[in-house]
Amino acid sequence: MPPAGRLALRWLGRLALVPAGALLGMVGAELGARVVAPTPAAELLGEPSRDATPGLYQSHPTQGHVPVPGYDHAWPAPGGAIRTRIGPEGYRLPAADPGRPRWLAVGDSYTIAVQVPEERTFTTLLGQATGTSVVNGGVDGYSTWQAQLRYEQLDPVVDAEGVLYVLFEGNDLSDNQVFVGRMRASPGEDGRLRFPPPDPHFRPEPLTRWRPPTLVDHLRARSLLFAAVHVVRHRPEVVQRGTLDRYRRETFAMTREGRGERDRLLAELAPALAALASSAAARGDRALVALAPAPWMLDPTLADATLQALGQRAGDADIEGFRADIARAVAAAGLPACDLMPDLHAAEQAGERPYLRYNGHWSVRGHAVVAQALARCLSPSG
Repeated sequence: MPPAGRLALRWLGRLALVPAGALLGMVGAELGARVVAPTPAAELLGEPSRDATPGLYQSHPTQGHVPVPGYDHAWPAPGGAIRTRIGPEGYRLPAADPGRPRWLAVGDSYTIAVQVPEERTFTTLLGQATGTSVVNGGVDGYSTWQAQLRYEQLDPVVDAEGVLYVLFEGNDLSDNQVFVGRMRASPGEDGRLRFPPPDPHFRPEPLTRWRPPTLVDHLRARSLLFAAVHVVRHRPEVVQRGTLDRYRRETFAMTREGRGERDRLLAELAPALAALASSAAARGDRALVALAPAPWMLDPTLADATLQALGQRAGDADIEGFRADIARAVAAAGLPACDLMPDLHAAEQAGERPYLRYNGHWSVRGHAVVAQALARCLSPSG
């Protein structure tokens, strides 16, 4: 080969090393992002649920929003594209099995769990472990009041013998306050929620329209490195929209300084729990409340760092007191509780990662852990 040709090949080889080196560097950075300690408030500041599963919900006159019957789309998630199907009766499939005893699970995003396949959700796994059919009636963003209304809506359809309410301790209490105010509703003397006169012209409208996922959607779901960068770059937008202020209000009740706010939220939680207990008793159904902590609540150091990142005072976290007060409120309503914290904490300590990083929802392993804990609570000896 002529000298000029050999020189050209040499330079081409050197140029090829540039993208190869960049690729190796990105792979190394991604692997590093997967082993670093959790970033305080990452799952909040990254807003993983924002714009997820577009087109999944439509407006509702009393519940605020409900899933769109017939919805069937896949969306990027940490484990790959996850298909979410909503049946004609308005809940996430699989459908209730008429040949088995049925339970109805209600709650927020931890219940509907669009981050994992339907066959790997705790509802499906719990049904397999107990020989029942556990229907997934979860809806993103639901409060206790909405969960109670959802139970009343779906129970005649499902004909359940029990209701399982997954109380997410991260924001269900504050969501009660937001929902009642937004809907201009108030608890009546009979404990039921009273709404203004219905709009005779009400028509369900989609909250968002379906759109295909973009490259950014895929990267946010699957790359922890991209997710970490996204949290840093996204924070100014969170502040500008006022979302950070909402997170501060939600978490203030979890501090010693916020004891007064906690008492107010607990006072608003009480009638919602009482309404759920009353509804279950009137229908002759069993009831169980699953106490679901946020991921950062499992570690006192991370809990304090998270609250501090959201604007609370350093060293002021009172997670144990906050959770104990919620448990007392559930007991005061006459509802049995299943605390998911011990099992999730044990899984976290064992390195099983029951929560998704930079997302905050349960991983596939987390759903298995939760199903095991709930099966134990539902057993006669539980």
